[in-house]
Amino acid sequence: MSIIVPPTGFHTPSVVDPSQSMYILQITQNSPDVKISTSSVEAAEFPNTLRMDQVYDLLVQMITILQQVAVSQAGQLKFLNTWQRAYTDRMASVHTFVAKNGDAGYVSGADTEQGTVRQDLNASNTTFTEVMRSSTQIVGDTAKSLQANISQTQDAVSQQSNMATSIIQQLNTILASIGRIS
Repeated sequence: MSIIVPPTGFHTPSVVDPSQSMYILQITQNSPDVKISTSSVEAAEFPNTLRMDQVYDLLVQMITILQQVAVSQAGQLKFLNTWQRAYTDRMASVHTFVAKNGDAGYVSGADTEQGTVRQDLNASNTTFTEVMRSSTQIVGDTAKSLQANISQTQDAVSQQSNMATSIIQQLNTILASIGRIS
């Protein structure tokens, strides 16, 4: 039997010294009470470890997809808010025709004819404004519905993240048990 000489110096975990690794391996191989594997995963355990890794990858993919759905819904909500703001801005810019306010280019004829034309134009603008108002309301209702969907999606992401954390903790426990068994 050869004499094992321990390496000199101290061990820094971030630095791997082959002589220290060999020293530990020699000691453990010569001791009947200590079992050490020369590979990080035994051949019989590899498929189980691979399955656990696949489960973890699927959980990450699921959470990523749910987050992408939430981002997409937020983009749609931003579009609907911009659309609603455009309707509101357009309604604010609708002209009201009144006597002697510079509408001579739009309204011509005798005073009674001008009054009738102004009333017709104002009625037309009122109808246009009401159509815009109802369209704004429809877009607003759609935005509120989408906001509720976004909240549900965020809740789903949170629930799935919690589930993934729980599964990862269970996988960690299983891996630790496998490590103790072998």
